[in-house]
Amino acid sequence: MDGGINRRKFLGTGGAFLASLGLGRRAGANEPLDKLDPRALLQKELADRNVATANRLVAGLHAVRNADTKLIPRMAPPPSSSPEGLRNYLLKSALMEIPDESEIARIKELSDTSKNGEKDPKLMDPLKQLSDAITEGKYRYYMLGDLRKIYMVKKVDGKLNFVKSILVTPSVLQYSNKVNSGGTPLGMHRIGKGKNISYEGLLGEVVSVLNPHKSAFQELALNNGGSRTFSRHLDGRDTYPEMITARLLLIGPDTPMERGANLHGTNYQNKLGERDSSGCARMSNVAIASLFEKDEDSAPYVEEGKLIKNREGWEILGGTPLMIYATPKDRGIGPNGEKPVQHEIPSWFKELNSKGQKPTPETAPIKIPDWFRKLNK
Repeated sequence: MDGGINRRKFLGTGGAFLASLGLGRRAGANEPLDKLDPRALLQKELADRNVATANRLVAGLHAVRNADTKLIPRMAPPPSSSPEGLRNYLLKSALMEIPDESEIARIKELSDTSKNGEKDPKLMDPLKQLSDAITEGKYRYYMLGDLRKIYMVKKVDGKLNFVKSILVTPSVLQYSNKVNSGGTPLGMHRIGKGKNISYEGLLGEVVSVLNPHKSAFQELALNNGGSRTFSRHLDGRDTYPEMITARLLLIGPDTPMERGANLHGTNYQNKLGERDSSGCARMSNVAIASLFEKDEDSAPYVEEGKLIKNREGWEILGGTPLMIYATPKDRGIGPNGEKPVQHEIPSWFKELNSKGQKPTPETAPIKIPDWFRKLNK
């Protein structure tokens, strides 16, 4: 590393992100590093990385026939109607940051299950569970529901380094690992790149396995033949939210494959940071695309995995660990186990499951539990 900086000390003081990208260099030949704000430098390097991802996403749309008239002008909110305008919108809505010391302290505070009233033995000490699952130098992920963020984490010299945060949208319903619950699952999971467990599409491409409201979107021809379905917008102007751009399936000991929970890009980027999903963790399209990339040492941000079946069901062999946690308070569970408080139900959810409408595969994105029907008569 340049400038005579001790690599071990650098990594131990928050430089893991720069080092992981091979970016631990001087900002200028005559600008000594001890006079720079380290976090500001990190944020700049993250911004540069986001630019490269956004450029790749926009360039990929040229595979779509007539993308310049039928796709690009509509994706970003007005007045953006050009590839440059779309790129700028993607960067503005990327919503990734470098955690500072106060945020890391808050993460530790919320994750301290000895003080927050946690009673589920499978969720005790979530950071230790994650640390035990991390191989030195590998990337892993921690989703903290209270902060509506997923953190990229890397173990360096035996310590957890919080590399960057990604703003997400968890479920509007209570957290749950049960099939058809509509809640974001909790506990240890694995994600991975591979057949049947991930899909990397084009920007705005609908990537859900089952699309119950396909007619709400647009099917466009590709230059090399065939066609794909795309969202019309990225900022919540579509009638329904949908998995777009890319997805990563979540499977865990208590979260079966049939649960259908994913990390994925979204056409409701305006809802990031709120509880609005039907069980998945939505993130910006730049963020989900970045997880399919590698750092400058060719280390993948998400490792290859394989879907296998054992006596207990399906699991991901290999892949990358992801711990999902939310405090009992954020889950709405009171100290005496009171019934969870539900968040405001989004209009799209009500519309799909309105009174008198019989849910069908074409009209309902998820199976609606009986208690929810009674709540919204």
